[in-house]
Amino acid sequence: NSAIATGSEAAIIPEMDTEVDQLAELINHGFRKSKNSAIVIVAENPKTGGATALAERVKKEFPQYDARVTILGHIQRGGSPTAVDRILASRMGEAAIEAFLDEQRNVMIGTMNGKIVYVPFAKAVKHDKGIDRKDLELVKILSIESKTQSRTYRMKRVIGIGNALTDMLVNLKSDSVLSRFKLAKGSMSLVDTKLQTEISKSVAGLPYSLSLGGSAGNTIRAMAKLGCQVGFIGKVGQDTTGDFFVQALENLGVEPVIFRGSKRSGKCVSLISPDGERTMVTYLGAALELTAAEIDPAIFDGYDCLYIEGYIVQDHDLIRKAARTAKECGLKVAIDLASFNIVAENLEFLRNLVRDYVDIVFANEDEAKTFACEAEPLNALQCISEMCELAVVKIGIKGAMIK
Repeated sequence: NSAIATGSEAAIIPEMDTEVDQLAELINHGFRKSKNSAIVIVAENPKTGGATALAERVKKEFPQYDARVTILGHIQRGGSPTAVDRILASRMGEAAIEAFLDEQRNVMIGTMNGKIVYVPFAKAVKHDKGIDRKDLELVKILSIESKTQSRTYRMKRVIGIGNALTDMLVNLKSDSVLSRFKLAKGSMSLVDTKLQTEISKSVAGLPYSLSLGGSAGNTIRAMAKLGCQVGFIGKVGQDTTGDFFVQALENLGVEPVIFRGSKRSGKCVSLISPDGERTMVTYLGAALELTAAEIDPAIFDGYDCLYIEGYIVQDHDLIRKAARTAKECGLKVAIDLASFNIVAENLEFLRNLVRDYVDIVFANEDEAKTFACEAEPLNALQCISEMCELAVVKIGIKGAMIK
């Protein structure tokens, strides 16, 4: 039951002999179907030595696996007790006290047809409930394979397109650098490479880190972390920042469809104030050099969905070519509207794009209201849903509305 509830790859139980190599093959089968982790439920069993001993054998014989053991307590196994649980526990507790007072010994307290019964230990241990083979088959269906072996269960493969930016996250000791360069705290400014370099030099020596950036880049990175098969289309410069971007994609298991441009790679210097507020200084650089001519149908081979970052809408030909080509290749097309001011500046183009090519639209409240020309998010959701297959309006900490 635990294996069914958790979608485990396998259940190791005393009633079935499962060798370590058989277990490894079950896990490998899951990996071949795009799973990057596996859950194995292990019942107490003197043959295997329990979960800890089994994990040690897996580590020794298959060192490519990082086997970790979690032993669940009774509350974790069953969850919070329901009213029925509490009533049953109270009744059985009372029966246990009565049995003690009546000097009954070596009995187990249980229920039969809704009534409390006393069953001698000798009789209880002889009762063999047996294993339902259908349940074991269901474990396989819910984890890595189908009942008939004719279907496979896998996540959709998604490829994103957007500005290829590397984020440089700098932890400031004070906000003096913001005042020096007249940067509004919490703002995002598009700058040229000269100004960005000056700002970078002014914070030299402060703690910083580099990571994948950009709207689509962040989405694709998150999907990769969740185990999805993903790719990314973008353009970087012929420099070390571009090399870092490509290597970061590969390290995450993201297929890089990266072109090289003549300008320096795009970078966002994110200045993090002591109170956590971020002020971003962005140079798009080579990211802006990606053109419609570079979008080839072969890019979309093996993918199910194209995810478009709304920030690339400055190049209407590029975004239209990407959406049209993806649709011609049989993909679903999703777009995130990026920013309400971008929507306002490109309203007619975006509306036509959604009507002609887009299946899924993501927007926050302001973007949705601007796109739909509606004052209320719910009305905006209705309007957008009439233009595409699925509309998603994000409403902050309250979640999202989907139609």
